[in-house]
Amino acid sequence: MAKIEFQIKDGNYKVCKFVEEHNHMLSTPSRKHLLRSSKNLSENSKRLIKSWNKSGIKSSQCHNLMATEAGGYDKLGFDEEDIRRYVRNIAKQTYGTDANNMLDYFKNKQAENPAFFYSIQLDESAQLCNCFWVDARARVDYFNFGDAISFDTTYKKNKYLMPFAPFTGVNHHCQSIVFGCSLLVDETEASFIWLFIEWLKAMGNRHPSSIITDQDPAMKAAIAKVFPNTNHRFCLWHILQKVPEKLGHVYREHPTFKSKWDKCIYDTEFPEEFEKNWTEMIEEFNLVNFEWLNIMWAQRQMWMPVFLKGTFFAGMSTTQRSESMNSFFKDWVNKHTTLRDFVEKYDMALQKRRELEIRQDYKSSTEQPIRSSRSKMEKQLSNVFTHKMFKKFQRELIETISCYTKLVEHDGSTKKYEITNDSNMKKKYVVSYVEDEQLAKCTCCKFEFEGIVCQHIFIVFKLEHVLELPARYIMKRWTKDAKYGVVHDVHNVEIKCNAKNTMTMRYNNLMYLANKLVMTGAMYERTHDIVEKIITNGILESEKINREEGLQDKNQGISNIGERDIDVGDDLNVTTVSQHNIRDQAEPTSSITIVDPKIIRAKGSGKRIGRKCRTCHEIGHDSPICSKRKKI
Repeated sequence: MAKIEFQIKDGNYKVCKFVEEHNHMLSTPSRKHLLRSSKNLSENSKRLIKSWNKSGIKSSQCHNLMATEAGGYDKLGFDEEDIRRYVRNIAKQTYGTDANNMLDYFKNKQAENPAFFYSIQLDESAQLCNCFWVDARARVDYFNFGDAISFDTTYKKNKYLMPFAPFTGVNHHCQSIVFGCSLLVDETEASFIWLFIEWLKAMGNRHPSSIITDQDPAMKAAIAKVFPNTNHRFCLWHILQKVPEKLGHVYREHPTFKSKWDKCIYDTEFPEEFEKNWTEMIEEFNLVNFEWLNIMWAQRQMWMPVFLKGTFFAGMSTTQRSESMNSFFKDWVNKHTTLRDFVEKYDMALQKRRELEIRQDYKSSTEQPIRSSRSKMEKQLSNVFTHKMFKKFQRELIETISCYTKLVEHDGSTKKYEITNDSNMKKKYVVSYVEDEQLAKCTCCKFEFEGIVCQHIFIVFKLEHVLELPARYIMKRWTKDAKYGVVHDVHNVEIKCNAKNTMTMRYNNLMYLANKLVMTGAMYERTHDIVEKIITNGILESEKINREEGLQDKNQGISNIGERDIDVGDDLNVTTVSQHNIRDQAEPTSSITIVDPKIIRAKGSGKRIGRKCRTCHEIGHDSPICSKRKKI
C-alpha cells in the first residue's frame, strides 16, 4: 500500500516518510471515472438493474442502456463488472433462504389465482428435492391441446444445476406451448414417478394420448407405471444422432450401407416391409451380433416411424418442441440464477411466449388468408382453421395437381384407389373410401399422425364429388375455436385463467393510469398543478381508507408489491421422501423450513476453485466486498 507522511511547519510541508509500493501516476480527467473513489452505484441504478435483470436483460445490456441514458459510459460512475458484481451479491443474499423464497412466490401466485398449482418434495431433513408448478392458463391449455406432449430434462441452467423439465405441446398455431414444468434433484425413476403423479393431479387426472421423450430408462419405467395407456415413443432425432458414432465404421467399410439404412427408416410403408428390409440389411453387412442395432431392433415399436404413423402425435417425431422451449428460456436464466429468480423469469418468459399466441389468434380472427382457388372446400378450410393450419391443408390441396389415381378395387360402396405423385412415381399409396359414410383412409396415415388430411385423400374426395371436408376430418385443436369452452378441475370448479381483483392486478392498473397522468401533467405548469393536487388528495383519501380497512402496513413499500408473503392457509403441497419410498401425506406449513438443495454436479466435473480475494487472499469472495479491506 502506498503511504506518505508530512510535517507542517510555518505553512510549509515536509515529507517525513514515503512508501512507494503500489504507487501510480495521477489519473487523467478522461480516466477519472475509472478511479475507485469516483465509482458510485446509486440506489436508482440498483433498482433499474434489479428490474431489468428480472426481465431477462443481461448485465452487458444493462450497462449499454444506462450509458445511453446518461450520455456516455464515463458519466455512469460504474462499469459493467460493477453491475455483474451487484447481481451476484443479490443472489448471495438469498443464501439459505432460496427455496423458501421460491415457496413464497408460489404462495403469492396461488393467492392471486386459486387455480395456480404447485407441489414440492422434500427429503427427511427438509431439503428441497423436487418441485412442480403450473398456472391456470397452462392447465386450461392442456385440456385444449394436451393430447400429445413432449417431455425433456436436458436443460440445467440454474444455480443448483437442477434439471429443468417442462411438459411441452403444440397449439392450434403450431407454436410450442407449456403445460407446467419442474425442477428435479435427479433423473431417477422415483423422481419421475413423483413428478408425473403431481402433474396428473393438476390436470384433473387426464392422461395424454401420446408422449415423446428420449431413451432414458428411468423415464421409460416411470411412464409405463404412471401412464400405462399412453402411447410412448422415443425421439427419432436423438437416435439418428447416434448413428455416426455407433455405425461410423460400417459407413466407411460399406458405401452402400447408408442407402439401405435410409430405406429401412424412411421408405417403408408397413411394419412387415420394415422387418424384412432390416433383416436383409443386418445379414448383408454381417451385423447380427452388433449390440446397439439389436437394442434398436428390440425397441423398434418405440421409434420407427412405420410403427407410430397411425398414432396421433400432433406431427411430432422428436423432442424438438421441448428443446425449442429450452432454447427460448436460456436467454432469461444462467448458471447463477436462484430458484426464486428462475420461477419468476420463467413466468415472464411464458408471458412473452403467450403474447405471440394472442397475436396469431387476433390475426386468424380478423384477417382472411390468401386462397389459391375458388373451390368450396378451400374456402371452408380458410374459415375453419387458423392461418398456420390452413396453409398446411392448402399445401396438400395444391399437391393434388401432381397426383395420379387408379381405381384398383370396387366392392359395393367401398372403393380402393392407388395414388402416385409425379415427384416419385415408384411410391404408391392406397386410399380406401366408403361412399355411404364419406370415410377415407390412406396408407400414409398423415391424418392419423398429424390431424391433417393428405393430398391422397383430397384427390379421392375430388373424384367422389365431396365438396366440403367432412366433420370427422376437422380436429377442433387445429381450428380457430380450439380454445372456446369452460374447463373444470376434478372438483368440478371452473379453472379461470385470469383472476380478477387481485392486489397485483390493481397495482398494475394503477401504474398504467399513473404513468398516463404524469405524462399529461408534466406538459405545462397549469396541468402540473392540477395533477399534483389530484395525486395529493388521492393519497390522503387512500391512506384514510386503508386505515379504516386495517390494511395499512408502514413497513411495506411500493417496491415490494407482488412480493409479499400472502397466507393461503395451513395446508402446503409438500411431500417428504425417504431413501426407498415416497410418503404422500402433506406436511403443515408451520412445521416446515425448507433447506436449499445441494448443487448438482455433472458427471466427470472436477472441483471448482472459488474466487480469490486480492485483499485478504482468501477464497470465496471478491476484494470490493472484503470485510478486512479497510483494516489493511
